[in-house]
Amino acid sequence: MWSAYPVGVSAKDAYRLAGGSVYEHYVEDPIAYANACGVRLSRAFNYGGMEIPKGPGEYKLRGGDNKAYIMRVSDMLKFVRRQFGKPDLSIKTSGQDAYIQLSGMKGIVIFEIAGWRNATGHVTLWDGMDCGDSCYFTHATSAEKTTAVHYWELK
Repeated sequence: MWSAYPVGVSAKDAYRLAGGSVYEHYVEDPIAYANACGVRLSRAFNYGGMEIPKGPGEYKLRGGDNKAYIMRVSDMLKFVRRQFGKPDLSIKTSGQDAYIQLSGMKGIVIFEIAGWRNATGHVTLWDGMDCGDSCYFTHATSAEKTTAVHYWELK
């Protein structure tokens, strides 16, 4: 999955890479679609050997490649739970302690975050030391807080 994950790619470029309806929605309302973490992880699934099925369920849009892209963190959490079962590690946390517990592990990480106006959390890949795009173990302001970190090992 790592080889398909768009590391170091801006949100706009992640949407452009997906293309199709995914990119069209971003162009129409870049504020509502400012977060691209679901698009990034969807691309990793779609091109990393576990294509996201089309059809009902999570809020998905079709990319220019005719593949499904999950757009919301809450829906990605449902999808990952359905595919992999319960997390290998689920930590109710203030943040930093979760980083220590995940050190050396590799897999999918989903952060549940309180205090954001436009998202309920963040989804990414974890390489044992860092996230594929951004980590949210700690926050710059006290108004934002990571409340849980869920981890699934990728073998």
